[in-house]
Amino acid sequence: MTDSGQASNKFRRIFLRLAKVVLAVVVLAAVSSQLSEALGELDKGALRFSPFYLVCSAFLYLSGMALFGDFWHLAVGRLGVEVGRLESQRAYFVSQLGKYVPGKAWVVLIRCGLTPRDRFPLSLVLVSSIYEALSVMGTAAAVAALAFLLIGGSPAQLALLSAGTAGLLLLASHPPVFPRLVSWVSASVQRDGSLRVPELEWKVLFGSWYRFLGGWALVGLSILSAARGGGISFWGVQPFLLATGGIGLAVSGGFLLFLLPAGLGVREYILLQVLSPSVGPAQAGLIAIVSRVVQIVAELAAGGVFYAVGKAKINTHQPGNSRLQ
Repeated sequence: MTDSGQASNKFRRIFLRLAKVVLAVVVLAAVSSQLSEALGELDKGALRFSPFYLVCSAFLYLSGMALFGDFWHLAVGRLGVEVGRLESQRAYFVSQLGKYVPGKAWVVLIRCGLTPRDRFPLSLVLVSSIYEALSVMGTAAAVAALAFLLIGGSPAQLALLSAGTAGLLLLASHPPVFPRLVSWVSASVQRDGSLRVPELEWKVLFGSWYRFLGGWALVGLSILSAARGGGISFWGVQPFLLATGGIGLAVSGGFLLFLLPAGLGVREYILLQVLSPSVGPAQAGLIAIVSRVVQIVAELAAGGVFYAVGKAKINTHQPGNSRLQ
């Protein structure tokens, strides 16, 4: 490549990075303005937080995440890699912390560091992680579409939006799109472009319908529990469907806008728009903020526990350890 070509590529990379930063700042500023306006209507003196419901919210959220982690374990097995369920859950939960760092690659890098490289090479970590992310986010949008259809009325428009998002993400997780997508993503990992993408059949996804349906139902219940934890009376069948649909559309929308770590701001904005007609902007904004805080704390706690337990197990089985002598 000539010097002028190298300079052109360097300029292009700098321009794209700058454009991403500017767009991210604009999105965060707009969302922050909306949330601030909504939360400004709250009666601060009437706020009553319930630690019990907040803990319940965290437990429900982690239970849903465990089902998604089990799907990743299944996908890994279909790729021919033998990893124990506890080992895969540890890598899954600890790697969730990587999504809060700009750049989606951190999730893959953390998983790679926590799995045996002799049995689980980087290429298969990459393939399985992309497949799991697209499947989990796609089914989030699909469950959202179903929830909005069951509610009926004005959420029908949200159902169409969710169904379109689900179709886009789930199509991307299977041939012929998936191999090309993985090859494009892996270009920064394997420069020789020699990554072979194993085929994952549709039945891997459809055979896990109960994992996704149960997982997103638990996450929806987590949103309701977070609302109760924030002193908001928001309970029942329709609130459950609304919360499940709202969080499903929120996480899939945040995933598509990959510029922001963990969909920061985007999730809160979508939840605010979905829940506002039922509980009002102020309380919807509070639910969005409280549920996000609960999820972050829960993931930090679970990631820390899984990392410590796994490390202790490794140390226990070290040769020469006094417990084994």
